[in-house]
Amino acid sequence: MNTARILVVDDEIQNVNLIVKVLKKFYPETEIEVAHNGYDAICKIVRFRPHLITLDINLPEVDGLTVCRNVKSNPETQNIKI
Repeated sequence: MNTARILVVDDEIQNVNLIVKVLKKFYPETEIEVAHNGYDAICKIVRFRPHLITLDINLPEVDGLTVCRNVKSNPETQNIKI
């Protein structure tokens, strides 16, 4: 079985630290990647191919709704859970 991959997208460091801490506690085998803005998230989604994305709506550069639309409009990423 492949290791689960989660992308955490948030520009608030405190939120990222909390989410990552909880995920590592309950899912220690999970690969976790972090993005701090929408543009970085889009780039990492293509490269990292997460199974799940936790996505803040209010992000610098590209907002979370735009990231979501981008993911869902791409046939290669449209099945990723957000």
